[in-house]
Amino acid sequence: MPRQTGHLALPTLQRPRWRRLSALALPCALALAAGCGTAEPVRPPAPLPSYDECVEKYKSGCYTPTQVLRAYGLDRLHAQGMDGRGTTIAIVIPAANPYVQKSMDDFSDQFDLPRTRIEVINRGAPPLTPDDPVANLAAHEATTDLQIAHAAAPKAKLLYVQVGFDHLAGIGEVMKAIDWLTRQRRVDVISMSLGASEPSVLQLAGGRARFDELRQPLIAANRTGTTLLASTGDTGSGGHDLTGDQRRRAVAWPASDPLVTAVGGSRLHLDAQGQRTGPDEVWGSPSPLTTQKGATGAGTSTLFPRPAHQDHAAALLGQHRGVPDLLANAAPESAVWIHTTHSQGKPIVKPARGTSIAAPLVAGIVAIAAQQASRPLGDIGPALHRHADRPQDAGLADITQGCNHTATIQGHCAAPGYDLVSGLGALNDAAQFVQALTTEAP
Repeated sequence: MPRQTGHLALPTLQRPRWRRLSALALPCALALAAGCGTAEPVRPPAPLPSYDECVEKYKSGCYTPTQVLRAYGLDRLHAQGMDGRGTTIAIVIPAANPYVQKSMDDFSDQFDLPRTRIEVINRGAPPLTPDDPVANLAAHEATTDLQIAHAAAPKAKLLYVQVGFDHLAGIGEVMKAIDWLTRQRRVDVISMSLGASEPSVLQLAGGRARFDELRQPLIAANRTGTTLLASTGDTGSGGHDLTGDQRRRAVAWPASDPLVTAVGGSRLHLDAQGQRTGPDEVWGSPSPLTTQKGATGAGTSTLFPRPAHQDHAAALLGQHRGVPDLLANAAPESAVWIHTTHSQGKPIVKPARGTSIAAPLVAGIVAIAAQQASRPLGDIGPALHRHADRPQDAGLADITQGCNHTATIQGHCAAPGYDLVSGLGALNDAAQFVQALTTEAP
């Protein structure tokens, strides 16, 4: 399976041509069907490469989940029993994965996390086959999302909803699954590490009226109090249209939806103990490791007007919705070890990166906030943006370094205060983030 950054980009073309391009971004994880591996004896985990060895082998930095949890203060919350218990996080991916439970067990054992049973709900996804690289990429996305969410909220219930593909490259089936979840289950958080550029999804939907119909499940989920999160993508400020042209600025939907909290990507700087050695920066900054293409998605929407909670940034955004709302770890230089399984069934430990690891991390923290509030929190965007003048009160750090330029698109650069590439700032202190949500969310 080829290496990829993280956000699952759903193609702008018909599915047989997915191998070329994508406008939607799928996360990087292999999901395993429930029922595998939990009865197997626990084997001592193999030692992981050092950071420098990881750079040499993968052209990527590698942190353990333990380091990342400590950097955000999640280890301290877990020690206090704030671990997501009693809440539910749903991951919806257009692919099945027969290895997701075994991979999760291996991940939990390696990094001293409690084992969890993933509830797998198949809503029309065909069996995974080794000769379908697109489905295998999507399956790997599921594994990544589930493991990162589990690390952040180790006692939260995890739902893995598997869906098939449609003429919208799978995103229509994702929306149908969200509609079903809203009607059938209480779900506190839905994390979407996928998306399509706004131009492509509008074309695929067949116009604005049909697009408005397509997004109805997000409206319904919001009404039930479910928090919706989506990664902003890994292609900087550019996005494909149906011709494959990426030489235009665009943001990804559903991250651009005003009812969704858009999570972009930052770079962490940590020592071996998970202590910060420098300020976070925007993913996309020049680096000796950036031999891989990619940068956090950011910009302004062409489909949605500026929501009221972003009025504080009217001078910058004009009449448009700004993306992202916040950043979390995603850069290749601060990739996180996960366990996955090759399409032939071989277990693999590898670094995961991209905004696909950012959204489920935030989802886990939102689940902890829902645990503390004893209720789902709904749309958290207004609660976060109330702290635009003092983002540190919401557990966010102002980001002033880094840009998300790519080879084809001039992006945006960080600046003091709210900006287009980092939004309110980067996740910094999980405890303060939880407090802000539980005191401010409706």
